[in-house]
Amino acid sequence: MKIVAIKQTVTSGKGPGVFVGSPLTQLDVEVTNDSSADLVLDQVVVSMVYGSPQRLAAAVYEDGAVDLGGAVAGGKSKTGRYMFSVPTAQLSRVSLNVDFDGKHAAATFKGSVR
Repeated sequence: MKIVAIKQTVTSGKGPGVFVGSPLTQLDVEVTNDSSADLVLDQVVVSMVYGSPQRLAAAVYEDGAVDLGGAVAGGKSKTGRYMFSVPTAQLSRVSLNVDFDGKHAAATFKGSVR
């Protein structure tokens, strides 16, 4: 599992809970299945925390957001695109958590997303 792209922008969507112009961190997360059996991704949950004390970053669902789901065949990869609102001053201290099913944390990425 790896982060293959990070992009900083601002929200532009419409609808309940959207604050146009808020900071937006977009991350592309790639899962590679190194086994021979299918890897089911239907229960994957990706979350981000930032700062000290840690705060949960709000998930943002702008056009282009794609949750991981379905199955990845053995030897293949699949990419999901996740978006979070993180204050600009906090971008150097975040943790991205990828959980497969509420019981098995697959990966935690810590560091800067600048």
